Amino acid sequence: MMAMYRCAQMNYELEQLCTVFEKAKISFMPLKGSIIRKYYAKPEMRTSCDIDIYVKESDLENATSVLISELG
Repeated sequence: MMAMYRCAQMNYELEQLCTVFEKAKISFMPLKGSIIRKYYAKPEMRTSCDIDIYVKESDLENATSVLISELG
């Protein structure tokens, strides 16, 4: 059950991040676990608990600021 909860939480957090970056017009690309999770037999089998996102170096300061102000 804990793995299912973590998977649901990860999906929710990724949606939040994507929404914030899209609203702020910051180019980004989710990477690694958050993307390949859907290719596992069961998504909750991917137990990683971080979200890797690529942003351009020129957007890094703005992305950090937006995440702090919007998501804490």
